[in-house]
Amino acid sequence: MPPPSQPALPYPYPPYPYYLPPSPRRSNQNRAIIIVVAVVAVIIAGMIIAAFVFATFFAPIFPTLPTQKPAVVLGGVDLSAGNVSFSVGSVSTRRLGALFEASLLRNGETSTVVNLETSPGYEIAIGAGTVSRISRLDVDGGGFLTNGDLIRVAGDEVPPAAGSYTLFLAWRLDSTILAQAERTV
Repeated sequence: MPPPSQPALPYPYPPYPYYLPPSPRRSNQNRAIIIVVAVVAVIIAGMIIAAFVFATFFAPIFPTLPTQKPAVVLGGVDLSAGNVSFSVGSVSTRRLGALFEASLLRNGETSTVVNLETSPGYEIAIGAGTVSRISRLDVDGGGFLTNGDLIRVAGDEVPPAAGSYTLFLAWRLDSTILAQAERTV
């Protein structure tokens, strides 16, 4: 029996159960920030992985532009079938033919500078009192300027006009003249 000073409880527990107060909820704004940061981190990680895969597997396919200029020596000059052909005697380092440009000096007048196209394509060099077609015959077919390649100068559908021709072969990236050869027609 309970002591007389305390009234008896009708139940063995308090009439209202004790509940813990609810924990403070995070706002939806905080969740959105976390999701955005996580998505950005995943995208950046994906880009880093993709760059690594590209650099490892695909970069050797795409050559970088060379910074060192090759030493080029032009060999013999031949006049045949109305074309003046300048042969490439030697090249110190193989470089793409597209990295070279050519110009003509005819009787003291300079033509326009043209890219060195692989035959059967050609570039038109205008100036020096004439119109000339300049092309490169790639003997090994690799696209590189190599020993034995021919640089042909032809008139535009006619043999080249009479005169003294000097071919200047230049490095396309900075227009430095690498070699020159002369022929009188």
